[in-house]
Amino acid sequence: YDLFALGVTFVLLGLWFIGDTMIPQITTRHIYFWRVVSYFMLPFAASFFVTYIISMMRIKREIFSYLAFILPEAYLVAMIAGRYIFKIDMNFLVPVIVIVNALTVILIILILADNMRYCKELGLASNLGYFYTGIGGICLGIALDLLSNVFLGRHFYAPQKGTFTRLGVAVFAIIMFITVMRWWSMEQASIAKDRLVNRISQLAMSGVDADEKINSVLKFIGEELKADRAYVFEERSGRIFENTYEWCKEGVSPQIENLKDIPYEGVIEVWYREYEKTSTVMIYDLEKYRLVSEDIYEILKPQDINTLITTPLEINGRYIGFFGVDNPPRKAMTEVAEIIRLLVFILSQLVSEKEYQRKLLRYSFYDSLTEVGNRRSITAFENEELDISKPFGFVMCDANGLKLLNDEKGHEFGDEMLKDVAAVMTEVFGESRVFRMGGDEFAAYDTDHDKELFGAKLGRLKDLFKEGDCSVSVGAVFCEDGCKELGKIKAEADTRMYEKKREYYAGMNDRRKRQGLS
Repeated sequence: YDLFALGVTFVLLGLWFIGDTMIPQITTRHIYFWRVVSYFMLPFAASFFVTYIISMMRIKREIFSYLAFILPEAYLVAMIAGRYIFKIDMNFLVPVIVIVNALTVILIILILADNMRYCKELGLASNLGYFYTGIGGICLGIALDLLSNVFLGRHFYAPQKGTFTRLGVAVFAIIMFITVMRWWSMEQASIAKDRLVNRISQLAMSGVDADEKINSVLKFIGEELKADRAYVFEERSGRIFENTYEWCKEGVSPQIENLKDIPYEGVIEVWYREYEKTSTVMIYDLEKYRLVSEDIYEILKPQDINTLITTPLEINGRYIGFFGVDNPPRKAMTEVAEIIRLLVFILSQLVSEKEYQRKLLRYSFYDSLTEVGNRRSITAFENEELDISKPFGFVMCDANGLKLLNDEKGHEFGDEMLKDVAAVMTEVFGESRVFRMGGDEFAAYDTDHDKELFGAKLGRLKDLFKEGDCSVSVGAVFCEDGCKELGKIKAEADTRMYEKKREYYAGMNDRRKRQGLS
């Protein structure tokens, strides 16, 4: 409705403008008709224009709409009555035109003043400075025409034709054209942002693996924002930050391996304090930023960073790290920062999803009590990492007396014993090669391909068990030339372990008998 009112306004004004050229009169051969109509075009155009002005205001009062409708209708009645009832020549009805134009100007001023007062009371921004300027030009033109008509007479610039009003309308039209182009530009930027967010959402929803999705999102963001690098830092235990994901433009050196242990104290805390104020850190010139933080400068300078934008990753009100881009175009820093603020929620969710997947993976492949691999983990190790064509060693361990310990001292003591067994085996063979097979049984692989070294590890394993007061039965096999059937090797180690276990229980029974005789 408001655009319709504006369109009608300019159509009527356009007809009013070309009336002086005599083109309509000549082409239609109705000189008298156009002479009469020209008296009514301006007031009705003003009516539609006032309606458009009201639609742009934050406060819309019905009284102003009624007055905008009544003024041209009253003018029409007055002109028709004056001409056809009282037989007054149209040239002598100019005061009526002057009065209507004056009332229109007053009405426009009242509408604008009322809107400004309303915005001021509520603390709102009117954002209509350009609009006020254009309307002011029209009102000034009308006022000058009125003054010319009253004080200078009809012969000065033909004031009844509205010369100054025409200039004011022209100024307003130019301002509105510039404004519409600005609106169009903003709309195009908004469409581009929407496209960017939609594409990021598609990447975030596609696939299953969170790592793959994060890398795809970083690549897309980095290319779209014309940055050198796009990356994610995550917070680790002890308030240490690690660069976990990175995309680099072609020709830019990766930095992910160099940014593993960035401390919070004195470094990241500078950005975290800034996040609390503005939610985004923007570095326009790294050399000037040196005055803010020398420590951050020393980290960024070797990476050939000149400009930088970073914003926190946040889940449930808690910072879990931050996202950033290096060397975005300096002229587009504000726009890039706004886009990043739109995307950071999606990235935060992806990082959170990745952490959730990591926990699920650990629950699936690791024993929750001892934190070593489980049966699924050893199967994956044997299928993906173990080369049975080369020499390797295999060890089976079984904690002795676990049931008795659970019965006499409680399961907490038994759990501690299992943790101790796992810790000793991990210290000797490494975390990735030790597995809990279930209950009190553990297995380990040695892939150093050296029989003597394997023997030394077994000796150290037994010594550590004794030092820790852990009674453990150990069965071990070393395959010097590799093997073809892994199952036989595991069965042999298992048999040797149970032989040691029988010896342990046989000796324990003998001790009990001797204690009974004594």
